[in-house]
Amino acid sequence: MSAAPKAYDLRDNQERAEVAEILSELAPDHLARKAFAEGARTAELVRLVNDRPDLVERLKRAFLAGWHRILDSETDVPPA
Repeated sequence: MSAAPKAYDLRDNQERAEVAEILSELAPDHLARKAFAEGARTAELVRLVNDRPDLVERLKRAFLAGWHRILDSETDVPPA
């Protein structure tokens, strides 16, 4: 199940793929998977899997890695 990016979604394709892979460990009808399919942000998904510390940690890592990629790509832009 892959989420369709929303206008406010700052995730890159790599983060989306990582989150989908992490959530694949959950039952297909789990609230986190449904929320992801509807475009919920990674930070919102953490709240929905708080009973699974292993998934919380992996989601946090995916979020932070994605954020660092965004920041790194912004520093690569030449000044106007």
